[in-house]
Amino acid sequence: MKYHAACYSTHATIEAVQRLRRDHGIGLDDMAAISLTVHPRHLKVCNILEPATGLEMKFSLRQIAVAALDGLDTGALGTFSDPVATNPRYVKARRRVTVETKPERDRMTARVVIGLKDGREINAEADVGQPATDLHGQWDRLTVKFLTLAGPVIGEARALEVFERVATLDRADDIADLLAAAR
Repeated sequence: MKYHAACYSTHATIEAVQRLRRDHGIGLDDMAAISLTVHPRHLKVCNILEPATGLEMKFSLRQIAVAALDGLDTGALGTFSDPVATNPRYVKARRRVTVETKPERDRMTARVVIGLKDGREINAEADVGQPATDLHGQWDRLTVKFLTLAGPVIGEARALEVFERVATLDRADDIADLLAAAR
């Protein structure tokens, strides 16, 4: 599943950074440096060093890593904006992110090492090529993504109604109510 509104090749990095943020209670202000290890193919797709636009940000491992560490909603389209891409705080932080490649790495994985200002070093790996085993957790994540994307387009109330209709579709006699909500 594509939970983030960025290049799929950045997703393992995002997942690993978010896990470190959550598990260690850290944020961007705690970071001294970040080291990412990915498959070499990533450098052909998502290695924009100095993104100047929201679109370029979607293809910058460095920018994505610092945005995720700062707790930005990487599933929200609004996160990927020109002001976020050029925010001086993020520009300074992304320049402390290094990316190395290892051809033996699976293309769906990333290793993230965060050096903290207090001298500690923490790390995590993520593999977005593995199917979710926690289907309830996956449903929750997809719900958040749907509401984040649909809400600004059709309104939060209608997005929630469409979601509820989809969630109960297996018990519906037909799809007329779903189509009406989505109209």
